Amino acid sequence: MSSIKYIKKTYESSNGLYYSNLIGRAITTYNSKEKSFLTSSEVMVSFDNVKEIYLGKVIAETVVVFLMSGGAMPYRVGFWEQKTCLIGSLYSISVYEKIL
Repeated sequence: MSSIKYIKKTYESSNGLYYSNLIGRAITTYNSKEKSFLTSSEVMVSFDNVKEIYLGKVIAETVVVFLMSGGAMPYRVGFWEQKTCLIGSLYSISVYEKIL
């Protein structure tokens, strides 16, 4: 496996680049099942149904949500707001950040 490049969320690099990098690292982590490529401020969760999505107990700055049934993802989940989303028919991935 090639090395993973971690892009930090700063004003110097665009947020789009950070989110794309985060989604790539989350997919690699999900496929690996053994090793996490996420930082301590990033969490990945998986749900089977859009009605099951609940992020109330997550203690992190950024959350990557995998929806295994695919389809549209909610823009807001409680105090979390969607920053980017990849929608597919088999699965969908969204990045959420907590609204302050």
